[in-house]
Amino acid sequence: FYEIGIDKTNPLRLYGGTQDNGTNRTTTGSVSDWESIYGGDGFYVIVDYTNPNVIYAESQNGGFGKSSDGGISFDDATAGINPSEKRNWSTPVVMDPNNNNVLYFGTNKVYRTTNAAANWTAISPDLTNGNQPRLGTVTTIDVSITNPNMIIAGTDDANVWITSNSGTNWTKVSATLPYRWITRVAIDPLNENISYVTFNGLKWRDPQPHIFRTTNKGQTWSDISNNLPDAPVNAFAIDPLRTNVLFAG
Repeated sequence: FYEIGIDKTNPLRLYGGTQDNGTNRTTTGSVSDWESIYGGDGFYVIVDYTNPNVIYAESQNGGFGKSSDGGISFDDATAGINPSEKRNWSTPVVMDPNNNNVLYFGTNKVYRTTNAAANWTAISPDLTNGNQPRLGTVTTIDVSITNPNMIIAGTDDANVWITSNSGTNWTKVSATLPYRWITRVAIDPLNENISYVTFNGLKWRDPQPHIFRTTNKGQTWSDISNNLPDAPVNAFAIDPLRTNVLFAG
């Protein structure tokens, strides 16, 4: 599994994007009724938290589809996204936790839709260091629950950017962070000033764990890796009810 999604109207309905085996789900939480609903390599999968019949699924390099019939059929959902822009093997796409019609998608820029993927508009410049071999894409995006105007994005070439005004202005906040592939950015669900960024050593053969925390919107960062094992960090989550509890994979 590359990514996992949950139907928030029924947490027994589990979804996941899998290597070489598409997007799969169980509608009961059982191990015996998994079915494939979208092809290719499976990556991010999002179920609309207001309507479980609306499902977004992804294949490698940012192939992206939308279903309005519970996963029976999918239509392309990339209108307005420049097809010539680089996309990561695992292209990030997230739904705004404050508005189910707003989603964000990453190429080397950040795109936003306000009409449930009917069309997309770029809300950032190129956030990467330019067109490098096998680098130069946005890898992770998060939106604040307490302030939907605040968005954070990370790239495979070590850049972290924050906007506090819905993309009108972006601030690069990664000058003191490691020059490594960024795997996750996450904003504290109760405090927009607190964010986390995680790294792995892909392309650098560096297994050292890296998790950094900011309490001032990226002005300064603290390494909180501490006694984590000497391994890349590829997944990260904040407990929404106890935000001092963090999960790293």
